[in-house]
Amino acid sequence: RLHRETQRIAERLQRSLLPSLPDIAPLGLAAGYEPSQTTAEVGGDWYDCFVLPQGDIALIIGDVTGHDLQATVTMSQLRNMLRGIACDRQEPAGKILGRLDRANHTLHPSTTATCVYALLKGEPGGPWVVEWSRAGHPPPLLIDADGESRFLETAGGLPLGVSTDHPRADERTPLPPGSTLLLYTDGLVERRGEVLDRGMTRLRREAASRAGESVATLVEQLLHDLGADADDDIALLAVRVP
Repeated sequence: RLHRETQRIAERLQRSLLPSLPDIAPLGLAAGYEPSQTTAEVGGDWYDCFVLPQGDIALIIGDVTGHDLQATVTMSQLRNMLRGIACDRQEPAGKILGRLDRANHTLHPSTTATCVYALLKGEPGGPWVVEWSRAGHPPPLLIDADGESRFLETAGGLPLGVSTDHPRADERTPLPPGSTLLLYTDGLVERRGEVLDRGMTRLRREAASRAGESVATLVEQLLHDLGADADDDIALLAVRVP
């Protein structure tokens, strides 16, 4: 009973730090968080979405190393730093992650984290494109309306907190009408004793099979079907192009 109560308190703390999602109609947007079922400790997984002053939509997923209160506190601080940098600078995705990395090195020199920072650009009637940069994080998954899917594996780089000596790349790709962009943390695909490729393939197949469902249903079902036996926290963020 004590373990369950501690787990509930940890989950409430974690959820209280996650942001409310904005209305970005005509785009569809959904997010989800599922705590680890094997530990009563809080973690460092987070998602975020907000509209920048120039109209671009920022999509963020990240994971601070560790499973304790400090990881959760650092997660909240990194999220807020990234919000401030993104709104103030409004630069390409790679430059924004580079600035966040330098700030992290200064303020949290012993902390490492992974992150995807993506910018959704377009007009209400389309077309839409996404520009992204990755700091050691699993690649976003792009699912077309007909179920075809692929991971956006370019624009990768070292996790935050490792080295600021290398410039961070970014990449851009068009989003076809009706497509879904899915950002997630590694708890969704990693399983103890299993190679990562199996988890990535499992996610790709499961997401592609639900391409016709709403983004809210997609997120809910992925958490239910793939998160039941997870050893780690899971955060998900999905956006649907009209």
